Amino acid sequence: MRLINILCLYFIIGVGSAKANLINYQFNTLNFTDNHQVTGSFSYNTDDDVLVALSISLFGPDFNIDFDIDDLTSPDAFSVSFDNMTFGDSANEGFALFKNDVELVTGEYGLGDYDTCYFGSISDACTGNLFTFQSATVGVDAPQPIYLLAFGLVLLFRGKILS
Repeated sequence: MRLINILCLYFIIGVGSAKANLINYQFNTLNFTDNHQVTGSFSYNTDDDVLVALSISLFGPDFNIDFDIDDLTSPDAFSVSFDNMTFGDSANEGFALFKNDVELVTGEYGLGDYDTCYFGSISDACTGNLFTFQSATVGVDAPQPIYLLAFGLVLLFRGKILS
């Protein structure tokens, strides 16, 4: 009986894990010509090819603004290609964010060249560079729900048999 329980536990835990498809990416920090800086990160669901979260910070002498996914200028105002780790260097990469009368753009949403810029009521500036990014996580082992349910049922019936 003990051997059956051990085999069930091995099956549930050993076979019942899968790679999650949510990967976090971290941008490098870019410096604007007016001493502002910008950095951030995003989370991407690689199975569904969809942006899940976005966090970009623009900070410096005139602005301290935190942008998120809700600040995209349109639902399609973020696109990424994973062919290299430079963000915005191809026609299908870039983002456009707008908050507090400041628009932050890079890649295809920018000036048409390979640059990252912001435009605001006080000033405008560019970095002369694009973001590079790297993976902050490689995937997460997560138990599949069906195996957790099966494990619970095994424990439930085991408890009833022993009572």
